[in-house]
Order: sequence, then structure tokens, then C-alpha cells
Amino acid sequence: MGGLCVLLLSAVVAAIYYFFIAVLAAIIFYTLVSYVLESFAAMRMGENLNYKVKFAAWIPIYNKYILGRIAENKALGGISGVLTLAEVCLCIYFYFNREINTALFILLIVCVIITFIIDTVISHKLFSQRINKNADILTAVNVITLGILRPVFLFALRNRLDKAQTTPASE
Repeated sequence: MGGLCVLLLSAVVAAIYYFFIAVLAAIIFYTLVSYVLESFAAMRMGENLNYKVKFAAWIPIYNKYILGRIAENKALGGISGVLTLAEVCLCIYFYFNREINTALFILLIVCVIITFIIDTVISHKLFSQRINKNADILTAVNVITLGILRPVFLFALRNRLDKAQTTPASE
């Protein structure tokens, strides 16, 4: 009877371990896919505006600045990049130290929330520049999905020109 309990307990522990590995793999996959979509969108939008950002858009932290520059707000892009770097550094710190420092953990949560807000503002400006009519809807869906669909929306709008660019040419 004791052997059966040990077997059942080890199966539960293995299931929890496999679930953790599956969640970790899903997070890594989403991070890579969103990075590729966001970088490709930043590269293409920058090319449409005649910026020389073809390869700079693929630099992980710098592409946040480039998106802010395309949205005509370099300061927000720079702050987003710095906060993203702080998030990465704090995550690496927590990974290697294996202990929770409450103050640093609260700082990490605050950085994540502020980065989400800034990325949403930058995305809304980009949506408004490209499709003014549905920008609010895309921003609402972005907020509801907690930013998961933001790289997909940016990738979908990468080839649309800025409304300010197309207005003088049509006159």
C-alpha cells in the first residue's frame, strides 16, 4: 500500500514538473515570436518613413526606442527600452539568487506595469497614425489581452503608410 502511495505521489510531482516545463516553453516561444514580429514591424515602418533602421530594429532593447521614434515620441520609446532592460536584469538577478527580495520584486512589478502602459501608449499612437478609424478598438483589444496581441497588430500594420505622409501626396 505504501508503494502505491509513493508511486501516486511521484506521478503528481512529475505532472507538476511537466506542466512547469510546458508553461516555460510556451513563454519562451511567445517571447521569440513577439520579438520577431515586433522587430520586423519596426524595420518595415522605419523603412516606410525613410529611417535607416533596417538592422537596428533587431537589437532587442533598442527596437523599443525605434518604435517610439516612429510614433513620434522618442522619450517614451527610450523609457520603455530602459525599463525593459531593468526587467531583464531583475529577472536574471532573481534567477541566480533564488531568493525573493521584496523591494526588488515590487520594483520588478512596477517596471512591468509601467512598461505595459508605455507600450500601449506607443502602440495607440502607431495605430492612430496608420488606421485612425479603428485605433481605439485595437488599443482596447491590446489592453484586454494584456499586450499579447500587440506584436500581431503591429506586424499587420507594418506596410500601411502614416496618414500624414499620404495626405500631402493626395492633394
